[in-house]
Amino acid sequence: FNKLWADLEEAGLAVKKESSTSRLARSQCGGE
Repeated sequence: FNKLWADLEEAGLAVKKESSTSRLARSQCGGE
C-alpha cells in the first residue's frame, strides 16, 4: 500500500510540475 501511495504521490507531483511548467511556457510565449 505504501508503494502504491508513493507512486500516486509521485505521479501527482509530476502532473503538477508539468502543468505549471507548460503554463509558464505559454505565458512567456503570449507575453513576447
